[in-house]
Amino acid sequence: MIEYSNIGDLTEKQRIFCEMYCRVWDATKAAKEAGYSEKTAYSIGSENLRKPECAKYIQFIKDNALEFAGVSMLRNMQELAKIAYGSGADIRRTWESLEDWCDLPDDVKSTISEVTTSTRVIKSIGGDEESGASIVQAIETVKVKQYDKLKALEILNKMGGFNAPEKIEMNNVEISFDDSSNEE
Repeated sequence: MIEYSNIGDLTEKQRIFCEMYCRVWDATKAAKEAGYSEKTAYSIGSENLRKPECAKYIQFIKDNALEFAGVSMLRNMQELAKIAYGSGADIRRTWESLEDWCDLPDDVKSTISEVTTSTRVIKSIGGDEESGASIVQAIETVKVKQYDKLKALEILNKMGGFNAPEKIEMNNVEISFDDSSNEE
């Protein structure tokens, strides 16, 4: 976590207020989240925004938002690598059955963009008026869509500088900087 050198200038409630304010951009809501009372949240929120120590911390958070959020090039590359090098085999128990969702590791789950389930009734047998019981034969289909591996590889290659510069060949092109054509 990023360190703020003047954090001691703020009370715990002021620190939480500043951090919440940078999330919701509403001083009253931020004050309530920081633990100020419902009755005083509006006035204290407004007051905190005018305090120099709060204003400095809010500006610090804005200036370092990516670090506060835990976003870094390395983390982005790690997430892209999960997608680029993940395999559809990681989600299958057998060719015809999938692993249970709760048994999948988080790294595998992070490669999945969509899961769709549909049920189709094939045959319904029986059923009497008294009990209403019947036998239903149905097929459940689960469709799992993973994020685009090629796109992830493309972004990783670009971030890593692996792409060779594109060459543009220009044959029989004449460039003239002669300005005499504009003279009268």
